[in-house]
Amino acid sequence: MDLKRRNFLAGVALVAAASQAQAAATEIDTTIEIINLWPGQPPGGAGPTQSEDLTPRGALRQISTPRLIVHRPDKPSGAAMLLCSGGGYRKVDIVNESTPAAIYFASRGITAVELVYRVPQEGWSIHAPFLDGMRALKIMRAQSERLGIHPARTGILGFSAGGHLAGMLATGAAESFYVPTDDIDNQVMKPAFAALLYPVITMMAPFDQTQSRLNIIGRHPTQDLREDFSVERQVSRDTPPIFLAHALDDPIVPVDHSLMMFQALRSAGIDTEIHVFQSGGHGWGMGKARPDVISWAQLAETWLRFNGMLTTS
Repeated sequence: MDLKRRNFLAGVALVAAASQAQAAATEIDTTIEIINLWPGQPPGGAGPTQSEDLTPRGALRQISTPRLIVHRPDKPSGAAMLLCSGGGYRKVDIVNESTPAAIYFASRGITAVELVYRVPQEGWSIHAPFLDGMRALKIMRAQSERLGIHPARTGILGFSAGGHLAGMLATGAAESFYVPTDDIDNQVMKPAFAALLYPVITMMAPFDQTQSRLNIIGRHPTQDLREDFSVERQVSRDTPPIFLAHALDDPIVPVDHSLMMFQALRSAGIDTEIHVFQSGGHGWGMGKARPDVISWAQLAETWLRFNGMLTTS
């Protein structure tokens, strides 16, 4: 897919998401940049045979050119955030999740970087999303001066399956999948924080009945695969502070996923904060259509300030 079409799709997603974010952002960031992750064919499979498209509900499919969509704030604080949308590792739901969140956080002085990552079942390996996530962090580190971001205040935020991806990156579990390709891969970039929204965390029974588990490790995974891709099993003393938010009535990813992660973080002595909303379901994004959970972004912003990631203006 050529650059013109990629720009078009990014623009369509941004315009569609802008109306959803009006209540959250007082001013929509207009400085948008697209950065391809890989020089040429990405590693990890042959890729889809069809052209990339945007579904009527705002999700990208058939992704063959993984990339970053950078939202640069008018008044950058130096903080930065890589945003990973969900979609069950079948699609990337940018219009409902990462784009409106990027608009909100850019309005708060955070350089917000959307990750358009590849998914299995479209000709890519199960490692492709994690390769893209690792590469994204390395590019952000390599270009930190140009982008005006401080690596020590650069973190990651993920929704649903994107929360699983973010958790694998934050705990360092994805590093074992990575094979360097060029000088950018000499960069070391560990997230300084993570925010996980209604995340997929575990691949262990009885809470493994998610589409993400099916698309990553299959119907009959080995015990080793289950453990390797269960984020709560990867928590260590090196894990950064993590913010969690989930709805008690989530019918897609049970709240137990976040509770398990919270307990793992507490046991490891990692700074953490959790918000369990009485209702809200799943896939709320910025929460405009779910008033019970709409406060999550403000809560996350307060948490970032408390942990020194976002300075007070």
